Amino acid sequence: MNNEFIFQITRHNKTFTVHVVKKNVKRTSLRMNQFGEIIVTTNHHFKKEDVVRLLSLNTKILDNMINQMPKTCKENEIMLFGNVYEGVNIPSFQVDYKIVDKTIYYKNIDKLYEDALKEIEKQFNDFARIYPHKEKVQLFFRKMRSRWGVCYMQKNKIVLTTALVHVPKNIIQYVIVHEFCHFAQGNHSPAFYQEVSKYYPNYKEAQKEIKQYSYFLP
Repeated sequence: MNNEFIFQITRHNKTFTVHVVKKNVKRTSLRMNQFGEIIVTTNHHFKKEDVVRLLSLNTKILDNMINQMPKTCKENEIMLFGNVYEGVNIPSFQVDYKIVDKTIYYKNIDKLYEDALKEIEKQFNDFARIYPHKEKVQLFFRKMRSRWGVCYMQKNKIVLTTALVHVPKNIIQYVIVHEFCHFAQGNHSPAFYQEVSKYYPNYKEAQKEIKQYSYFLP
């Protein structure tokens, strides 16, 4: 069974790639990733004509996503912790990268993101020291679809998406708090959000803000 397929649509004289991902889900969702691709997540019964019909019935949502297309779709721009920089690749650069004002000069972009993940790890460890969880929580990073983080309570570990390097640090803090609070409350009940509010009182604002960066989830 083919769980993915791709086709293209034209909207406002621009061509967009539609990437359909089939999963065991009840609801169909639309989002745009950092490359400007329209990602449709749906069930295994959906066909191409169903997706086309869905898009035609949701033109307002589609246009809203297009209007909010990330600036980082441009090849020479880099978004790091919510800030947009011009990226200049210099293969002969003496160091891996250097940030000067709004420009990142680099010969090894991977090193930039590795160091960004280390900053997130420090932010994680700083919160771990104040959260009343008895055992040391392990942190792992990996690419994830549609999720910023996952808490594995029984395994005593938290996995965060590498896409967090693109979002503001206050949003990263919210994600860290959110996942840690699952050690106290397993589901997203009122009691869970009461726990979250102890450490991140403005969590509702963070929930709204984080949606602006959903296109970074591949």
